[in-house]
Amino acid sequence: MTRPLRIGGQRGFALIIVLWAGLLLSVIAASFAFNMRVETRLATNLLDNTRAGAIAEAGIRRAIVALLADAPAARWIVDGRIYERPFGGGHMRIRMTSDAGGIDPNSTARPLVYTIDAVGALPGGTRASRRAVVRLTGRARDPFTIVAWYEPIPES
Repeated sequence: MTRPLRIGGQRGFALIIVLWAGLLLSVIAASFAFNMRVETRLATNLLDNTRAGAIAEAGIRRAIVALLADAPAARWIVDGRIYERPFGGGHMRIRMTSDAGGIDPNSTARPLVYTIDAVGALPGGTRASRRAVVRLTGRARDPFTIVAWYEPIPES
């Protein structure tokens, strides 16, 4: 005669396995959601920094255009004053100084080397800075040369 199989000692074991599997899947889903949130924030910060840097670079190009202007009224004054302009959903702050320390200030010739500092800022507070040392060549085909480029502006 055969005895019936008893499973009394394993009663509820499947329920515990299913609960553990559910808990494990919940932890994996929560971890995935947290990682996606962090990745989204990192991507947004990278995009904002890139946009602010592009605004700062546009500020340097705008300053070079002001240096090369033929009309004296269109030229910016190179004495360290700050020029602010709205641009691309943010704004740029540009400061130009002359690197012609040994040139006679009473001469009519313009100095040839300038330092241009530009800061691009977005409404959310993201900022990026750039510095370019620009030399005017006086040639029509390539009127300027960027001698040095700094990202961000080095601390003095």
